[in-house]
Amino acid sequence: MQRNATRFLALLIPAFWLAASGCISRVLEIRTDPPRALVYLDGREIGRAPLEKPFLDYGYHRILIAKEGYQPINRIEKISAPWWCCFPFDLFAELWPGMLQDRHKLEYRLEKTKEGEADLEKLLQNLNQLRQELTEASREKDS
Repeated sequence: MQRNATRFLALLIPAFWLAASGCISRVLEIRTDPPRALVYLDGREIGRAPLEKPFLDYGYHRILIAKEGYQPINRIEKISAPWWCCFPFDLFAELWPGMLQDRHKLEYRLEKTKEGEADLEKLLQNLNQLRQELTEASREKDS
């Protein structure tokens, strides 16, 4: 009887360890000066700065920051994985019983627009026109 209980505990402990394993939280934090600028990540509006956005993919991401009366910022930023997300450590990170957090902070300073330069509305119109052109081009390519 005691032998069966020992076997049961030997199976229960690893099962509990796997069930209680934590998770990895990946957060992209974007701040702007001045605040309340529109933020686009990979062509999608994600909100107004300051903001925190969960993300899944590491690598290169296009970030566009725009605010009326200020020059837009359009950059490609590299978001690198921490050491514990690389093989073979990633397996242990996923099984770690606690919470692991990977936080990336990006800060941008916007400069005032000079007289005669495009304002936010013109920029957004140009972005929408470009998006439509790309959509049409991809449809033509598919057919």
